[in-house]
Parts: sequence; C-alpha cells; structure tokens
Amino acid sequence: MRGWDFGDEIFNRSDKAPILHIPCYSQCFQLIKLTNMKYRIELSEEQMSLIAQCLEDVSRFASGQWEMENTIEAMVKGLPFEEQIKRRDEAEELLRKAKKVLLPEMQDNSSKGYNGTDFIGNTYQIYRTILHQFAKDKNWNNVYSSPALPSGSLGTIKIEAVNVS
Repeated sequence: MRGWDFGDEIFNRSDKAPILHIPCYSQCFQLIKLTNMKYRIELSEEQMSLIAQCLEDVSRFASGQWEMENTIEAMVKGLPFEEQIKRRDEAEELLRKAKKVLLPEMQDNSSKGYNGTDFIGNTYQIYRTILHQFAKDKNWNNVYSSPALPSGSLGTIKIEAVNVS
C-alpha cells in the first residue's frame, strides 16, 4: 500500500466472509438485539459531540452519502491546508468507488435518505437527538432546533443535561 492507493483488496471480499458473519461481530450483534437492558451513560459535552459526529458519518455513509466529513477532517487535522484538501479529495474519490461496489444501483449524488434502513434510521435518530439537545441547551436557531424525525426501529433516546458544580 502506498499513500491512498488501497487497490482492489479493500473492495473485493469475495473470498472472505461478510463482516457481520465473522463470529465476533455477529455474536456481539445478537447479544445487543436479544437483551432488554437500559443503560445510563454520563458524558462530557465534548464526548457527546464526538459520538454525534461519528454516528452522523456512519448514518450518512450507510445511506450513500460517502463524504465521511467529520472523520476525514479529524484525520487530516494539523496538516498544511493544501495537503488536507488533497487528501480529502483523494479519500472521497476512493469512497465513491466503494459506493459503486456496495450500492451499484445508486448514482453518485443519490442516497437512501435518513430512514432508508433500520440501521440508517437508528443511527440518524441517535446523532440527531444529541444535536437537538445541544440546540436546546445553547439556544441554537437552526435545523437542530426541532426534534429528530421518527426513524429506525429502536425508538428515541433520552438525554438529560447534568449540572456540574
């Protein structure tokens, strides 16, 4: 591998099991689906923002919007501006190639939408609810000022602001 040239290896897994059929991944996925436990997680604002950014990238990626904006920006942060742009553009071209392999029926500028599958809808629901909470807490007047649209199959998440003294 040199630079961003991953070759066909990254896109061609015909001789390997799909990722969700690898025992570790599928067993973990089954455990998640089979339990009815609820969890409470305490996060800093920065941690919650990072989760929202990651879930937004994953949700958009799964729907066919392959820019991975938050992830790529974090990866090239600190490089000279021209190098950041060059690497971002090269990565986006490789992601466009991946889209053609994984979603050959979709055009470059098309997507499945925020609720195209349960996975897309569930990840959308979580990241969008986090951003809505930030909008309420900071009195934003933007797209996140309204709650997330109904989506996915897991329902909404509950977020409570915690006062830290």
